[in-house]
Amino acid sequence: MAVDVVVIDARHCADAKAVQASIEAVTAAERFFLLVCPDDPRWDAVLDAGQSYEALKCVLRPWSVDVVRSILDASGLGDRDAEQVVELTGGLPWLIQHLGPSAEAEQAIAGRDALDGAEVTAFVLGLLDGCSPAVADTALAIAVGYPVAGHPALPGAPADDAAAQELLVRSVDSAGLLGADGTLPPLIRDCLIRYAPPHRLQRWREQLIEDMVRTGEDLGAVAADLVAQGVRDPRVVQALVERAVRAVDAQSPDHEHAARLLQLCLSVRDRDPRVQLALAHLGLVTGDIGGAARAIDQILLSGEVTVPPGLVPLGLEIACAQDLPHRAADLIRWVAARDPKAAAHPAVAISRYAVGDRRGADAILDRADVRQDSVDGYSQLLAQGVRTSIEDATASLPQLVLAVEASSAGSTSLTDSAVGLVALWGLHAGDLPLVHSVIRSAQHQGALGKIARQRLCLLSAWAAMSSGRLEEAESAISDVGDVAPRDRVWLTALRVGLARRADDPLALRSAWAAAREVVLRHPASLGQLLPLGELGLVAARMRDFDLVRAQWGDALALLRDLGEPPLWATPFHWYGVQVALQQDDPRALAPHASVLARAAQKWEHAAVLSAAARTWVRVRARDVDPDEVERTVRRMSVGGLAWDAARLAAHGAAATTDRHASARLLECARNTLPRSVVTASEVPHGVSHGVETEADVGLQLTQREWQVAELVVSGRTYKQVGEILYLSPKTIEHHVARIRRRSGAASRSELLHLLLMAVRQRDGGGPDAAPSRHGERRTAGVSYRHL
Repeated sequence: MAVDVVVIDARHCADAKAVQASIEAVTAAERFFLLVCPDDPRWDAVLDAGQSYEALKCVLRPWSVDVVRSILDASGLGDRDAEQVVELTGGLPWLIQHLGPSAEAEQAIAGRDALDGAEVTAFVLGLLDGCSPAVADTALAIAVGYPVAGHPALPGAPADDAAAQELLVRSVDSAGLLGADGTLPPLIRDCLIRYAPPHRLQRWREQLIEDMVRTGEDLGAVAADLVAQGVRDPRVVQALVERAVRAVDAQSPDHEHAARLLQLCLSVRDRDPRVQLALAHLGLVTGDIGGAARAIDQILLSGEVTVPPGLVPLGLEIACAQDLPHRAADLIRWVAARDPKAAAHPAVAISRYAVGDRRGADAILDRADVRQDSVDGYSQLLAQGVRTSIEDATASLPQLVLAVEASSAGSTSLTDSAVGLVALWGLHAGDLPLVHSVIRSAQHQGALGKIARQRLCLLSAWAAMSSGRLEEAESAISDVGDVAPRDRVWLTALRVGLARRADDPLALRSAWAAAREVVLRHPASLGQLLPLGELGLVAARMRDFDLVRAQWGDALALLRDLGEPPLWATPFHWYGVQVALQQDDPRALAPHASVLARAAQKWEHAAVLSAAARTWVRVRARDVDPDEVERTVRRMSVGGLAWDAARLAAHGAAATTDRHASARLLECARNTLPRSVVTASEVPHGVSHGVETEADVGLQLTQREWQVAELVVSGRTYKQVGEILYLSPKTIEHHVARIRRRSGAASRSELLHLLLMAVRQRDGGGPDAAPSRHGERRTAGVSYRHL
């Protein structure tokens, strides 16, 4: 049944009494009516009158995300992000409907500049024109930065009159300009900022700044928005810079937000040293070393006559991450020319120790004042720890740990210096549990930047490699990504070191080919001795030692200049012993053995490696004392060199003519390396936890026989298989003979064919499956890289 309804549209009517009279006239004629009016306090009396006629009141509100999603789906726009649409439009139905399916709407929703010429622009400005001057001015005031609620109070009503302030907000809301959260949606705000009369906007911007200064509010809260609008008031710019610097220095910084603030700062103060320092700091934390270095260069080229606070430690940290000592030297000269006292910063002492200038570093620390600044005080703790590590290795550890505690307490925002140094201490001292402990603690705190995380990952991988956990080390570096220049030499040395320990000639040749270029780019320094030692040993094995001879000479000179400190010199000279043995050059071995012998009088780890060097020389001369070898192997294993220890035992087993001694040393080698622990789900198909395992081709082999079979089909000789498994070639021959008897193979070629099929099936494929990746074959969950 049709019903006549009278629509009373009072949205743009200012006379409430006239509207009320219309309602009375309609009801007197006993007709239905629909009243449309703003949700405004001025209309409360009219609404109350409507309620007296048993009317239903329906207040139109912004749409929720669920409603917007359903509307988008119904309109064939289900690919749009409903949450993003609501965020940009405030859920205002008219705004969402005006956006519609147009390309401009797609760009607006994507956050791009799409309002030029859009229908929504004309509609918003039309709404503004249809509002009273008070409502329009309030909307513009909110657009430039006035808060809807809080301080400073909105202009247009007394600040201390809460009711009047609320009336202003409700007036803007009733005009359809406020979103679900009670603020101007981004699309409306941007439209007003860009197209409203400039003189009206400028009036409210100036008023906002004065009101905030007068009431003591933080200008930084609106500084970014005002600068983006073109405001260049010095007070606003200063507030923006301070806020950007705080954003970078925060304990848990939002890097994207900090970067946006700094980019705004650059648009108004590109030569401000604080902005450039903040950019450098942000680059160091996020891994943008090139950007960090450019920011430091901007300061050095800016003509500054004073040294900005924080420049020295930050600039040296960046130079260290770049592994460019000459950049550190340039920075120190620049600082010294302007402020000699600033050039005596503890961070400068650390950089001098790193290149072997002990006298210059000691002089800086001897005349250094007690640093009150948190970063400077942290640097002083770190520098004293490095100094003590050169004089007394054991006494230096507490000082370095104290520096770690200072950094974790928030007194510094640099990257991994203290944690990295403690980890280096542990690697050089053979204290691998310390390495894992300090790294896990730092990672647990979660405040590390990208470069710090990557570096600690590499140091942890080095500890795993040294202890023989090769698969763990390889896993740690597999996803490390593009590292800082300083850490490329570590990553490269890890790759060649893992290939060397896996006894995989093809992988080693490939890794060394990739390493050759990296080796030439990195100078010798105190923190790079371990990777340089590994690269030198691999170079000797590849008969390419001339490539690293210059860097090795620099490293030896650096250690001599520092007085051959036992902590730092011991591992490098141990590598020197191994290089000499690899080259079969007794004259080259003598200097390294001599340094180890002298260091053994002061440092237990040096005593272990000095004894290991003597034992290895005797083994090479086939003078094998099983008791001495076992004793040395145990000490080396405890000292963090389990893989080297197992290798020494295997060489001793191969060198002795005593069968019982050989078997004893081979067992010692096997027991020295960590064993893999696997769950049932990790055991390949066809392999059980028991003694026997059976493949589809019918072979029934023990776990040891499977290990032998895999290595034999990979093309290795009995001697090579024995070296990997720490068994004698004769034992390998017996294993192969038993496998042949069990398989029923009539010839060696038939046996190899059967073994190849069985290995492929066991690795997860069928008989025609491709072989597993060279050097990563697994048997019962045990990788040969572990053996």
